[in-house]
Amino acid sequence: MTCEQRAPGQPLSPSVAAAGVAAHEAGHALQDAEDYFPMEARTYIVPIVQLASQVAPWMFVAGLLLQLVSGLCTPRVVMQ
Repeated sequence: MTCEQRAPGQPLSPSVAAAGVAAHEAGHALQDAEDYFPMEARTYIVPIVQLASQVAPWMFVAGLLLQLVSGLCTPRVVMQ
């Protein structure tokens, strides 16, 4: 989406917020044109972070289950 384009049905807005959004997007366009390293790095790590955010909750649940199972399988010594 270029600076001249808007989302379908989005009216023109002469507000300060609209000017801020336009300036923000222009900054992204400049960063892209200059091959700004942090922007490129973000592009490369997004798929990894998305995968990690889907896997992490399941790893947490697996850890809880393993803790539960290991607690049930260990013999308990009762001292009297």
